[in-house]
Amino acid sequence: MLDKIRFAGFDILGSQFELNGKPKGKGYYTINVEVGDIFLVDEELDAYCIDVLAALTGHEEGSDEPGFTAEAKLAVNFTVQDKELNISDGFYRDNAWFFDSYIAIVVKQSLENLLHFTPLDGIVLPTYPSNVEHV
Repeated sequence: MLDKIRFAGFDILGSQFELNGKPKGKGYYTINVEVGDIFLVDEELDAYCIDVLAALTGHEEGSDEPGFTAEAKLAVNFTVQDKELNISDGFYRDNAWFFDSYIAIVVKQSLENLLHFTPLDGIVLPTYPSNVEHV
């Protein structure tokens, strides 16, 4: 069944970046990803969408205060090649690993691109963030 589902790209619905002072050197970051339910957006095209909110927070070494934050609200799109296949919430939850693989790549690419024209350009994020929550 999963071979009938195609990744159809993504849209950045909104983004923001905030830098709290000049970066001083070493530090760490956390990535939080909230994944919403899948929903049908175009019945004729059998197109589905998953809303995703990705947040990257950077901290200077030895500080609990955020040195920077970057957020991206994303729509991750899929099409189904079989009109008989219904992507229900149950199907989505049972196959979350499949959809999460695409979401992880989209989150990485979106957040790295958001940092591109900032003093933090060059930060390489992991492909699979560890803190993914399905809401």
